[in-house]
Amino acid sequence: MSRTAKVGMMALLTLMALCLCCACNDVTIDGKKYDKNTASVSITDLAFDDYALLCKKLPRLEKLDLTALPLSPAQYNSIVSQTDQAVRVIWNVPIGEKRYPNMTETLTLSDSDLSAAADVLPYFYRLKDVTVDSCELSEALGRLAESVYAQNATFHGSSEVCGVVIDSTTEKVNLNRKKVSDPALIRLALQVFPNIKTFEMCDCGLGNDVMGQLREDYPHVTFIWVVRFERFAVRTDAQVFSTLEYEKVRAYDENTFAPLFRYCTELRALDVGHHGIVDISGIANLKKLQVLILGDNYIRDISPLAELKDLYYLELFENRIKDVSPLVNNQNLMDLCVMYNTGLQNTAATTAKLPHLKRLYLSNCGFSKNEVAEIRKGLPKNCEINSKAPSLSEGWRWNERTIALRNVFSKWDKVKEFRQWDDVVYQ
Repeated sequence: MSRTAKVGMMALLTLMALCLCCACNDVTIDGKKYDKNTASVSITDLAFDDYALLCKKLPRLEKLDLTALPLSPAQYNSIVSQTDQAVRVIWNVPIGEKRYPNMTETLTLSDSDLSAAADVLPYFYRLKDVTVDSCELSEALGRLAESVYAQNATFHGSSEVCGVVIDSTTEKVNLNRKKVSDPALIRLALQVFPNIKTFEMCDCGLGNDVMGQLREDYPHVTFIWVVRFERFAVRTDAQVFSTLEYEKVRAYDENTFAPLFRYCTELRALDVGHHGIVDISGIANLKKLQVLILGDNYIRDISPLAELKDLYYLELFENRIKDVSPLVNNQNLMDLCVMYNTGLQNTAATTAKLPHLKRLYLSNCGFSKNEVAEIRKGLPKNCEINSKAPSLSEGWRWNERTIALRNVFSKWDKVKEFRQWDDVVYQ
């Protein structure tokens, strides 16, 4: 064979090898040929089902487009289970009568779409906003909103709660005197509209137990209602309360004020003197108390007062207190009256640890002159101590701070019912 013929033969063999190589690199899928380096494939045949082999033959596949197929979520899930995790599967998600690409970022839905949408929202991997036109507050809306928030997307919508329109931006809802037949509506509203920070629900028909449970279950929300017991009616956001503005002195059962102590946790000044109170354990809930009058009761144990760190004015006269040592925790105390508590113990050791004490009245407690002198030695400089006053009117009541506090309580009419005390500075 001549040299020219040999060269021609080698060229032919090379060409045949290249063609064979190219043929080997081609992959036929759904009637189409793809190179092994293909990164994107579209499937149009619903009957095609060998997705695992597809991924094997196309090792560099990044995107699988199934938007031409009317897939159900179950079919989509089956396909995804066969593909490599690195492959992004694009499809049209069914919601009611419509389909939306799963890369959609914004959805606007109708009331009839809610149930269907709640189940498929997780398929929208780029979802940012979901808007629902004004619709009824329902479990379906709650499920939808929950699904939206689970994806860190934003929900836009509005609904009515007992005739009051609220939306995604609402922070305070006023339901005063609106009949709330089912507390589940409030829970549902908070599920759909988590921006709500306050619910005013005075005289809405729900009792203390129900309202208290709502407050316990949603500690980030302020629930305001009217606590009613005996002849009293107090808003839970009241900052001042005195029984003397209601009626004359009257003895009550020891549990009468339990609802007040439990629910009115915004109180700064409280006067429940002259009522035969025995148990004050619930008063430990009133963490914001600064002024407290408990005179003329039957109190023995004052350990709950140790929780009231902001307390600076305290009247405990005419009780049955023996041990005052719990008061060592009330480091802000300035005015302390323990008159007519016979046989007080730990008085000197306790008052010596109250650095801001300005007045201490302890007459008719049975202290000897030497005991009074020992108490006096431990008091802060310039602290007034009175062990001889026969009554509160002899000095205690006419102090400048006490008069100012009496004026606060005399304005109690400003905070009754549906008005809140908002113009008092206690310190």
